Amino acid sequence: LDLFKKLEQLRTAGIDVQVLWHYEVDDEEMLEAGEDYQAIINLPFKMIEVEEVDGN
Repeated sequence: LDLFKKLEQLRTAGIDVQVLWHYEVDDEEMLEAGEDYQAIINLPFKMIEVEEVDGN
């Protein structure tokens, strides 16, 4: 959350800031987490769906 607050400060200072929130196709919890942050943080978010990441 501290990182988002720093990004908000940069945006307030006139710097173009956007959060690119990557989540795996079937990971609804990660998508919802991004949406939750988007609701409480004053920053533009872009939700980006990615294929499943190999854990190796």
